[in-house]
Amino acid sequence: MLLRALLTAACVAVALAAVLIVDCTYAIIDLFADDPAGLCPGAGLRGNDSPVWIGPALGAFALLGLVVTWLPLVRAQVRQRRFEPAKALADNLPRLADVGTQLAEIENVPTLAEIQTTRLMRKVEAVEVSIMSKAIPTREATQQWMRLLREANDLHNDGTLETDDFKKINTRLLDLFFLPRDDNGDYKGAASQ
Repeated sequence: MLLRALLTAACVAVALAAVLIVDCTYAIIDLFADDPAGLCPGAGLRGNDSPVWIGPALGAFALLGLVVTWLPLVRAQVRQRRFEPAKALADNLPRLADVGTQLAEIENVPTLAEIQTTRLMRKVEAVEVSIMSKAIPTREATQQWMRLLREANDLHNDGTLETDDFKKINTRLLDLFFLPRDDNGDYKGAASQ
């Protein structure tokens, strides 16, 4: 930082010298009224015989020196600002956890198990209707029945489907192709066959 301050001071000094030289060189530009410090005659820059490019060249050199001195710092700050959203994300993650707990506190929000159970029950009802009405061929109905039985079993094994819900769905599916039993364990309707 000290080096940057010294380079800035040197560039400002060169820029002031450039302004004085331009003032002494060009008669049209009269920034300092009649050279009160008497610098122009001492430098030999008064009149038309002095080189006209020295002042603008020193001014350009001073400007270039300031750019070279401060550009790395400005670029570093821009780069740092570009990475600040990652910091903002880290700051906002606890807020996300708060929102999650607030959503969990809201009543009547179905859990994944409830959604899976409802979806499976609807599929079972659709298969029951199609089998009872004989709207689809027996082979296709059997394939649908097996897929539902396997899906219910997989969800129960994963822990997504609770045991009570699995028993209900499994019983309904098995009752589609097998006669239900009464309290004694006998098949209902077996005597009528």
